[in-house]
Amino acid sequence: MAPSAIKKLWGPMYGSSVFENGRRIVEFINQHHDQHGQLRPVAPCQRRMLKTLFETVPAFSHVVHELMEGLESVVYFDCVTLAGDDEVHFADFVMRCTQPNGAPFSPQDRPYTAVQTQPLTNPMGLLRCNPRQPTLDMFPTFPFSPFAYFAREPERTVIANSAGAFTAPHIDIGFTSGFSTVIGGTKISITFDVSERNWKVMQRYQLQQPSWDQSIRLMRRELEGPRFNVLKAGDTIYIAPGQPHMVLSPTVSALYGCDAANPFIKEWDAILMGHQSMMWAIKNVLAKSGTFYLREAIRDLECGLNLWKNVKGLPQKRTDDTVAQSEVDNFVAEQEACLETARNILNHELEARLSANAPGPSDGPSAGPSVGSSVATEEAGPSVTTGEAGPSSSTQAAESSRPRKKAKASDRKK
Repeated sequence: MAPSAIKKLWGPMYGSSVFENGRRIVEFINQHHDQHGQLRPVAPCQRRMLKTLFETVPAFSHVVHELMEGLESVVYFDCVTLAGDDEVHFADFVMRCTQPNGAPFSPQDRPYTAVQTQPLTNPMGLLRCNPRQPTLDMFPTFPFSPFAYFAREPERTVIANSAGAFTAPHIDIGFTSGFSTVIGGTKISITFDVSERNWKVMQRYQLQQPSWDQSIRLMRRELEGPRFNVLKAGDTIYIAPGQPHMVLSPTVSALYGCDAANPFIKEWDAILMGHQSMMWAIKNVLAKSGTFYLREAIRDLECGLNLWKNVKGLPQKRTDDTVAQSEVDNFVAEQEACLETARNILNHELEARLSANAPGPSDGPSAGPSVGSSVATEEAGPSVTTGEAGPSSSTQAAESSRPRKKAKASDRKK
């Protein structure tokens, strides 16, 4: 897509509170066109995939029904603050999505992203389109092993956004692969190299989304190896294990994705390093950042482990494209041990907080932490004191190759 076309995509956002930040991203993207006006380099992408992934091609309206039929499990994100917003309602989101084309924006217009954390459970949503279980033959250009295990329906991703939405640089689970398919609208995706340098850069943002300014600095200066894709309905992009990525959505759009445990030999080292990097962040960053983030990290570890446990039937020795079954079995055992370590860190943090809020000798009996205690105020997000991690509010990358099992406000208080 030519530079002028990308500028034109973002142009209607003029006047909105996110216009200037989005313009900075568009300018960076437009520096990476070749002599023929094509973006280079690009990430692996396949076209016209909706008819492959579904028996009936879905429309944006099916995603709206995914949200509407399960409102209690929808999480909303404010794309100005880049934080979860419990005050947003479905009506607010729909109003932003149905603003007429060409209607002027104002600084009060806030783009939203909506994540259905329990997708593909409502008969009026995407289930009406009969989603197919992903198989290797659907992705001839993606580096999936013949033994890759794809997540089942309830563990997939369903996301919708209004015009102007943004997902900051983030890494998903870190030791799984994935694909994301656009359902309606346009998305501009930037992925970065899977590298030790990028892992180290992103460790301080583990589950703690960077701000707009931090995101742009990461994009321009800190993350190496950017790749660019302008994605339209049916386009599917591959996300490698441990790969940082970010998304700018100039139009109303939706995303459908799936994670996979992928024992592909060329990505095996990255898978192991991605898991080690996540555990380092849990021990050295999240352990100091409050129980909310630890719970989220444990959910990620559990999600990845559940996928890898289902990788079976591999050869006894490595082949040209797949590692040996013993290597996967050893990795599963390592994941189980690390999951136990993460749970112990969480329990230690909970015990420390309970001890800190225990009644003194003259306080008398107590029914538990007071409303103003640090335990009871987890909803607002713990204060981050390590490096340049994201804002202290409960921030979370909204867009990924798998559903974020985001805790609701009631869960964050525990």
